[in-house]
Amino acid sequence: MMKNRIATQLTLTLLAVCLASPALATDGVLEINQTCADSTGCFSGDAPGLPVTIDGSAGRSYRLTSDLTVPDENTDGISISTNDVGIDLNNFAITGPVTCSPAIGSVICAPLAGTGVGIRGVEYTFGTCCEGISVKNGSISGMGYAGIALGFVSEVRNVRARRNAQCGICVWPGSTVSDNVVFLNGLVGIVAGEHSTILRNTSNYNGGTGINSWGGATIAGNTATHNYSHGIHATTSNNMPPPVTTEGATISGNLATYNGGSGIKVEATDSSATVIGNNASSNTVDGISTGHGATVSNNTANANGEDGIESLTGSTVKGNTTRVNTGNGIKTGANSTVIENSASENGERGISTGSGSTLIANTAFNNDAEGIHVGGYGSTVKNNSTRSNGSDGITVAGNGSNIRDSTSRDNGGYGLNISGSTESGYGGNVFSNNSLGHVNGGTQLGENLCGGSICP
Repeated sequence: MMKNRIATQLTLTLLAVCLASPALATDGVLEINQTCADSTGCFSGDAPGLPVTIDGSAGRSYRLTSDLTVPDENTDGISISTNDVGIDLNNFAITGPVTCSPAIGSVICAPLAGTGVGIRGVEYTFGTCCEGISVKNGSISGMGYAGIALGFVSEVRNVRARRNAQCGICVWPGSTVSDNVVFLNGLVGIVAGEHSTILRNTSNYNGGTGINSWGGATIAGNTATHNYSHGIHATTSNNMPPPVTTEGATISGNLATYNGGSGIKVEATDSSATVIGNNASSNTVDGISTGHGATVSNNTANANGEDGIESLTGSTVKGNTTRVNTGNGIKTGANSTVIENSASENGERGISTGSGSTLIANTAFNNDAEGIHVGGYGSTVKNNSTRSNGSDGITVAGNGSNIRDSTSRDNGGYGLNISGSTESGYGGNVFSNNSLGHVNGGTQLGENLCGGSICP
């Protein structure tokens, strides 16, 4: 009898220990599921009910073993209040009650908005919490605010974040966001702070911008299409904590098409951005729009509602293809370098630049207005080819420019129009079959050919 009582007590003690202990896999990873979240809490530091709370006391590595269903738009799924935590969603889902649907000009979510986040690991006081959080491998949808909101140097990869009322994935500076699919969120697909790395994501049909980043970010290999605002937006204006930087973003190898704003938009305050090897076509506004001192090279920007490429002063625009844009193919500010671009069949000018610019080895044909237009003074125009444009092949609007070794033929205006100025010169050029004549204004600085003969 005594042995039976001892055995019974031992069994009850072991059962109590098991019920009180966290669900711990053999590899040391703590488990999260709907049952423990609702009934007992999943581990030390977590009370029954959502959100599942991770304070680090139980460990740093966690794995979902079932879906989590969040009851309302103001409740989080998982809340983290410590640094250096990893969560593997294990191909399960965290799901809230919000539904989002496309509408004319926007995405409509109901309930309209709340405070709930699928996985929250951020405090809004700088330096308090939470750094080094990693989330991977699962789905988060229907949250009242964001699918994921994490602090500094976080990592989010292989997550599907969709139909959240505000943001799909939001992370603070120094973070990495890679290989995610972000779809139909009410405001923005991905938001990342300064010096973050955003790689190989797909961000489509979001109510605002597909991908939004701050200074010094690297944005590469992403697809951002059919968003209601810009496909990719880089800026130095921010509501995030320091550090704030004006360092330019590097934006390369992305597809940004069919967006309601520009395909790629870099704000004027984001100086010296590098935009290389992207396809930014069929957007409502510009294909690519950058700030001062940008390098824009080897991009394709076709069939956009305004300019193919627009860049502010001091920019370098090289090796791009722009065609069938409603506005200009390429438009830059003063003191820019425009080299080896092709601009064709655009609704306004092929290439338009400001004072003090250098234009070398560009091709501009079949544009509705001028092939090349140089505003202001003191520019160098060399080895360019213009043909079959609706107005002048080359227009130079100011004094002190030099136009050399270029070809201008079959244009609807002059081959070269220097706007009556005698202080800009030209030499070594070939003009033929231009409707208003070969040259208007300027001073010859050597032989030019007009219709096969030396120009008078």
